[in-house]
Amino acid sequence: MMLMVFKSAPILKRSLKIRLGLFQFFILKALKMQSRYLGRQWRKSNMDIILSSKATAPTSRIPAATIGVKKTKPFEALLDDYAKFHWDDTVTDKDPLVVSLRERLLKGDRSALASAITLVESRNPRKRAQGNLLLHTVLAAERKRYEEKGKDAMIFRIGISGSPGVGKSSFIEALGKELTENRGMKIAVLTIDPSSSVTGGIFGFFMKRCL
Repeated sequence: MMLMVFKSAPILKRSLKIRLGLFQFFILKALKMQSRYLGRQWRKSNMDIILSSKATAPTSRIPAATIGVKKTKPFEALLDDYAKFHWDDTVTDKDPLVVSLRERLLKGDRSALASAITLVESRNPRKRAQGNLLLHTVLAAERKRYEEKGKDAMIFRIGISGSPGVGKSSFIEALGKELTENRGMKIAVLTIDPSSSVTGGIFGFFMKRCL
């Protein structure tokens, strides 16, 4: 037993702090060693469980390499499933609807043009495939026509845009009458405009004028 004599309170206080620090250091060191030991035991027990499960697994049915592995479809199979959901592979360029609309479109049938636009905008897998084939065949025919006739086969396009109320519809109406009545030309108006909850948008405007 060691006897220590202190002449002042600060020295005693400092000595107690040193002893407390040493005690805490040894406690932490002991806890760290214990945690390492428990970690080794835990890993060892887990490894024993894994090895025992592999040893008892029916190797005749399930290969040992595939135990615990989740099987998924290959990426190509997922793409095929997606394509079948959004596309119909059974549709060909000989489809009766595609052939009929193509012939009528090339002859200038306006009702066929309306049906073709509806077909192209459809989200049905079969109709989507038909619309894509229709576009492909019509564009091929127009390309051939351009190669034969040159610039005379080209279609003149005008894009009109502006803020609400500036007179887009009135201008389209005046221009359309000028081209059809005075110049004998054929026109088509493709409107791209969200319908307004108040005025009905450009679609409601044209419907009122048609009535």
